[in-house]
Amino acid sequence: MKNVVITGSTKGIGLGLAKEFLRSECTVVNTNLTGTMYGAHTALKGMIVQGYGQIYNVDGYGSNDMMRTGFTVYGATKRALRYFTESLIQEAESLPVQIGRISPGMVLTDLMIDGLRKLPQEQLEAIKAIYNVLADSVKTVTPFLVKGVLANTETGVKISWLTEEKIQERFNSDEYNCRDLFSRYGL
Repeated sequence: MKNVVITGSTKGIGLGLAKEFLRSECTVVNTNLTGTMYGAHTALKGMIVQGYGQIYNVDGYGSNDMMRTGFTVYGATKRALRYFTESLIQEAESLPVQIGRISPGMVLTDLMIDGLRKLPQEQLEAIKAIYNVLADSVKTVTPFLVKGVLANTETGVKISWLTEEKIQERFNSDEYNCRDLFSRYGL
């Protein structure tokens, strides 16, 4: 029997700190970091009582130390979340609960599309070129992640969809370099 909680909800990308620290950036911190901590804490307490369970936190841009203009707050929350998860793995080592990470890569969600709609056209076109190669739909990524979660029996595991090898293959592939994932969204 599996009892799995996946935390690390993602709240959008803002303008970064150089423009203005808006209430929306506070929401990003509260959603991505504070909410994940509360969710993991609540799940962990219940799973300890029942004697089993798995908690996975979701990586995002910045969790691997990558940086990009405009991602200051979002990236900082994802890097902090990685630290939190790695620390939680150590703290829960002797507990009957497995802690891990999920790295879905770039997934076309409503949140992503809404964020892209707010970008200046020039920036949007540059981002679309990369996202057309690297992004995937929820329907593509989810079965892989679910299979990995259900098969996992260890703590400290990272289940990754978009690996470095896959990224290299895609940039060298005509199929991925010619995709248009955004016209159906009017972008």
